[in-house]
Order: sequence, then structure tokens, then C-alpha cells
Amino acid sequence: MMENQLKLFKIFKYSFKLKIRGGYILPLVLLQLMLSSCGIDSPVFLNPPDYLSNLSFYHAYKNDPGNALGYEFLYRIYDDSSIDSNTIITDAQSYLNEIKLLGLLSNNRSIFEDSYYRRMYPIYDNIGTSFNDPAIPPIMLIDDDYFNISDSSRRFEIHLDLNLGTKDYVELTTINYDPNIIADDPDPMTDYSTIIRFKRYVTLDGNSFETVKFSTINQNQDDVSNSIESPITIALFVVLYGLTDQFVSIFSDVVYIGSEIYTY
Repeated sequence: MMENQLKLFKIFKYSFKLKIRGGYILPLVLLQLMLSSCGIDSPVFLNPPDYLSNLSFYHAYKNDPGNALGYEFLYRIYDDSSIDSNTIITDAQSYLNEIKLLGLLSNNRSIFEDSYYRRMYPIYDNIGTSFNDPAIPPIMLIDDDYFNISDSSRRFEIHLDLNLGTKDYVELTTINYDPNIIADDPDPMTDYSTIIRFKRYVTLDGNSFETVKFSTINQNQDDVSNSIESPITIALFVVLYGLTDQFVSIFSDVVYIGSEIYTY
């Protein structure tokens, strides 16, 4: 990657964490540049994260750090408690193309209003990020604040907890796993380094937005069917977001990481 491209990438990463009165002016300008870039693009692909277990996945470390910026998290609420994982995966593969994903990241509901896929909305992390409305992508940067990326011997797992009916947020934690620790160690995952909490970001009238719990369901919310009834299935997805050397947005395949059934 050329020197000026590396500079822009670093400015984007660190300006994301700077709260400027009135909003995130610099990141918004950079995001506009990134999402609207055009020109002849070199073939760059992002390897998706690997599914680990329900609501957990492995960090996709086999990517060029100059292209892979970080993770975005999506959800869909199904008015069906018996829907199977194959249907959930097929639905996501057929709908979540690059245009739809860009719409989700920019909160352009005119692009994805024909579906119930939504971006998970961050409200807190333990490194002090102040998120704006909506937050600048990617939510979870691949850097030493969220991952100890300078230590190539470690492997990283990301776990999400829906906390349905108990807390008012979804909580994500990263676990830095040291493979050099003996296999029978009772707790080989020694560093619970990152916490990010999410809510839903919904509108009732198409104009004003509010953050709500995943367990608070209202038929007038724009991310659910107006005929929705209990019980429901909440499906979660992760996608790796990045840029080509020409600053064109790219995505890995969307990975379904699990779901939970909830009766409200």
C-alpha cells in the first residue's frame, strides 16, 4: 500500500476515537470519501471470520492488515421461532450484497427498507470510544486497542451474549488465547480484553430514532414485521469490512454466528 494511503488509513482509525463537539467531523468526511470512491480497483478479497460456536467466532487473521479495517455486526428478527439455520443463512446470502451492506453502514434506510436486516448499534466499549449516531464503521477496529495484534502467537475469539430478558444490551467480549499454554490448563483463555455493548437503533415514524433493547418488541418498530408475535428468533451476523488500495469499500462474506429464541 502506498505511503499516502497508509496515512489516510491511520487518520481514519484514530480520528474515529476523537470526539469533536457537534459530531465526528473528520471521520464523516473520510467515510464519505471511502464509500464513494471509484476507479479501477485491484482484486482484493477479505477472508471471513470462522464460526466457532453459537454466538462466537474466530478473528480472521489471514488478511492484509492494510485492507482489513474491522468488524460490523448485523441482526435480523424473525417472526418465527422454528426457522432453521439453513434458511437464515440462505436468506442472508441472497439479500446482503455489497449495496445493501453499504446502506446498513450509512443508515440509509431507503436502500434496505425492504428487509429486516439491521446494523447492531454500539452504546459502550471499555476503551472509551464515544459513538455518534450512527457510529462510523467499522464498529470493532482491528488494532491494539481491541486486539493484541502485535503478538502474532495469540489467537482471538469473539463472543456475544444476547442477555435477553436480563440486561438491556448485547455484550461482546474478545478472548486472547495463548496456544503455548498447556492443553489441560483449566483456563487457557487468559485475557478478556475487550467489551462492546449493543442495542437496536430503530424508528417508529421514519424520522426520529431511538436505541432499544433486543427484547423490547413493538409492531411499529421498523426492524420487525407489523404483524410480529411472540416467540421470535433473533439471528446475529458478522462481516469483515475494509478498503482496497484505491479506498473502495470491500466486505468479506457475511457469517451467521447464531441465534436465540425469545418469548416476550
